[in-house]
Amino acid sequence: MGVSCHLCDAPLTDAVYVHDAGRTGPMVTVACRSCSLVQTVPHATPHDVAVYYASGEYRREFPDLPRRWIDDDGQPTDEMVAPDDARYAETCTRHGAHAARRLVHGLGLEPGQRVLEVGSGDGSVAGAMHELLGGGVYVLERDSRKAGEALARGVPIHDPSTGEAEGGFDVAFALQVVEHFARPVEDMVAMVRQVREGGMVYVEVPCVERPYVSLTHFLQKPHTVNFSRHTLAALMHRAGLDDVHTDYDGAVLCGYGVRGSSGPRPYEPHGGPMAEEVVGKLKAWESERAATELAIKRMRDFEDADWRASITDDVEACGTLDFAADELVRWRACATDAIGELTSIVRLLEQAHETRPSWDADMWMRGLRAGQAQESQRIGAALAHVLNRLVHQLNKAAK
Repeated sequence: MGVSCHLCDAPLTDAVYVHDAGRTGPMVTVACRSCSLVQTVPHATPHDVAVYYASGEYRREFPDLPRRWIDDDGQPTDEMVAPDDARYAETCTRHGAHAARRLVHGLGLEPGQRVLEVGSGDGSVAGAMHELLGGGVYVLERDSRKAGEALARGVPIHDPSTGEAEGGFDVAFALQVVEHFARPVEDMVAMVRQVREGGMVYVEVPCVERPYVSLTHFLQKPHTVNFSRHTLAALMHRAGLDDVHTDYDGAVLCGYGVRGSSGPRPYEPHGGPMAEEVVGKLKAWESERAATELAIKRMRDFEDADWRASITDDVEACGTLDFAADELVRWRACATDAIGELTSIVRLLEQAHETRPSWDADMWMRGLRAGQAQESQRIGAALAHVLNRLVHQLNKAAK
């Protein structure tokens, strides 16, 4: 292939093949045999990435998605707000405010600290954080239009090319940005250099260990790399961070570390899973997802048009079947999330004899996590009810 791995610099001549398609069209994704980092080939250059974002192509390929409404008390509701709804901008701002509160509490940020958000987008998170901390928050955004939106929220723009305030920040963070870096090591080093020695860097990225959609949708041209816990930790350590930790938050991978005094380092083997294992799990996920989608399709179509025709007049039966198929999808997602939350709680309780469980300081987050478990129970009960009705209707149709 004539290219080297983004993380360990090993040649990708015998990399493990992952996939040849993505959300944005044909593309080749591989996993490095040396460090297991999943990445696209050929690599995009910094110029390619700059031109791509400046063209606005990214926004055309990824139109705004509906947002779940958050009410005046900061609580999530069941209502989804579409991009053409007049309240869409408001709900985006409210989501940003929630993320800001989560980060301020989770990272222990305090008034008087200097904080930099890298890849801030419209600045909704940084703007809310700026208000919470009473100032001291800056943004670094390559899209001039988005940077202008952040500036309109009262957040100053940081220009690292001037050398001003390099090493002058206490904390730098990036949400769903690092996977877009054209040169992950160099760009992460540049991010680390913005914080003082002993300062913290925090990032959130998608995770190959927990893809949230099919691979063809998960893999995409703007994502030059796709991290696992081990590869993200290895990248952060190589960029000059000490005390690096990574963990999952649902389908999101979070990582943080402290800037050390030694600066950037050579790659060190991370001891994580081999490339074949990473790719195997990805393909298993894809197969399982495909099988689930096929089962749901068969459930809708029955694969026996004559038999279906015999109950076509039974509107309630057909409506129940369609509802059951949709409910299966929702139930599985909610149940998976609930299992993850309950596992975390059990882990905390198991450690209670050593250390007191560290519950989330944000009341909103505690309520949300409890609500997720309650929602999975509600969905489960609804599913049982629907399946009982389904069996009843099928028994009637078979008579």
